[in-house]
Amino acid sequence: MAGATKTAKAKKAAKAAKAVKGAKAAKGPAARKAAAKPQARKLALGKVARVILYASDFERTVAFYTKTLGLPLNYKEDGWASLGTEGTEVNIHAGHEGHVCVGDTHLAFRVDDLDGAYAALKERGVAVSDIFSPCAGKRCASFKDPDGNCLGIEGE
Repeated sequence: MAGATKTAKAKKAAKAAKAVKGAKAAKGPAARKAAAKPQARKLALGKVARVILYASDFERTVAFYTKTLGLPLNYKEDGWASLGTEGTEVNIHAGHEGHVCVGDTHLAFRVDDLDGAYAALKERGVAVSDIFSPCAGKRCASFKDPDGNCLGIEGE
């Protein structure tokens, strides 16, 4: 019986040694490359924060939305106007400097972690602008969808 126990123990030890050897082999170049591969960041887009309408004639466009359509003007400064609506902000913008997008409309998503969302977009191969600050307290980045529609992320 002692011989049978010894043989079983030897088989168990040999199996364990083989498993250890296999684990060491898995630590070769392919395993190191797989382990070094960064995990994809989660991209958590929140509610649509704003729609930005770019205007060739800023004053005329603001007047149209406030006087003709009756939207209340929340504030207006330096080529930027915020119009009152329930929910998503509507903004009129006088220019495109610093933006990837030069289109008619811009859909911006609020994000809790602007730097994390920015990095996640870059990791996914999205051609995103540098982070910019169009006004105090806001940080943004813009990019395009496959059809050329202008999108953005914004946070503090």
